[in-house]
Amino acid sequence: MTQKILVKTDKNGTQYFHCTDRCLKCGGTGIIKCYIPINGGECFDCGGSGVSEWDEKEYTPEYEAKLQAQRKKRAAKKLEEERAQAAEKNAEFFENNGFTQDGKTYFVLGNTYEIKEELKAQGAKWDNASKHWHMATKPEGREVLEISVDEMYDTDYAGRYDWRYWKSFTEEGHYSKKIEKAEQELKASKSTSEYFGEIGDKVELQLTYVHTTSWENAYGGWLNHPSVTNLHTFKDAEGNIFTWKTASYIDVEYGTVLTVKGTIKDHITYKGIKQTVLTRCKM
Repeated sequence: MTQKILVKTDKNGTQYFHCTDRCLKCGGTGIIKCYIPINGGECFDCGGSGVSEWDEKEYTPEYEAKLQAQRKKRAAKKLEEERAQAAEKNAEFFENNGFTQDGKTYFVLGNTYEIKEELKAQGAKWDNASKHWHMATKPEGREVLEISVDEMYDTDYAGRYDWRYWKSFTEEGHYSKKIEKAEQELKASKSTSEYFGEIGDKVELQLTYVHTTSWENAYGGWLNHPSVTNLHTFKDAEGNIFTWKTASYIDVEYGTVLTVKGTIKDHITYKGIKQTVLTRCKM
């Protein structure tokens, strides 16, 4: 049981105590058996005495209220000073992270792989959340989307921006989703794809193989191999997009021109682009 011995009482009514109790680390024995090879197992917390000692002080309610008021005053003064410095700190943050002086940045849309070195030379920064480059200066001849710093970062208690306060990707309306939508609209605006034929028509077409997206399905597999669905995408000479969803693979290089026989199953719009869906295809 803790013993408290009053040492003194000052003019503010604050009482100073010297406290002792059984050492919690060694249980009051002064020795920790598993450390016997080290200095005889002497407990480092109590020095082998088995007793812990410390000092405490207790304020009167009136003096505690006075101290609390002083703490609040000091905290308010510190906050005022840090807010006064926030503008300078934010200006430095904007310059180092690809923002204009008023906290705007331009995300470059479209395929930027071939010009990434050029963008980096112009001061562009890579944003891992949206997988896009962004910069303080609007690049000429490129489609961009303007995003404000408040859409990407929160501020601390003093109003300072910091990379550690990056907005969570799970937040509704996250800026990366806004960029994704802008990309879809850009692709749709540049697409020349139109619906081909009528639903139910049997067709034989010369199509260029574009790409395949695959995913596992719930229909089982064979010899411990999961069943996979493939979505093959093709394009004709006029730029019309065709898709075929099947379990079959296409063992050719991307860009290969194939003769495709099949039936038109549907006309759909995906991310703003018109697509003709094929079924029962043969190459």
